[in-house]
Amino acid sequence: MKRLGLFALMIVAGGVAVATTEPLHAQAATPQLQRVQASSDLSAQRRIRRRGTPITIYGHRPLSPNAVRACTDWYAYEYRPSGTVIVPRMSCHWIDR
Repeated sequence: MKRLGLFALMIVAGGVAVATTEPLHAQAATPQLQRVQASSDLSAQRRIRRRGTPITIYGHRPLSPNAVRACTDWYAYEYRPSGTVIVPRMSCHWIDR
């Protein structure tokens, strides 16, 4: 038990010592190197927005560009060997506007 306490104390002391010291590469960094490191920071980069994947719908007639999908949802009973459960169901169809 004493060894566990001593080990925990050494871990905490080591963490405090590491947190208070300044990294060696930050002390010797030139202004050019600091600019390169700042420009490669991922949080400073813009996010690239992508368009959604185009959906091809095969049916009886082509849909207009402003067609919408109308969905109806409900809960249904399913009889399983482990017992009856209630599961969500959904039915959808396309409406031209």
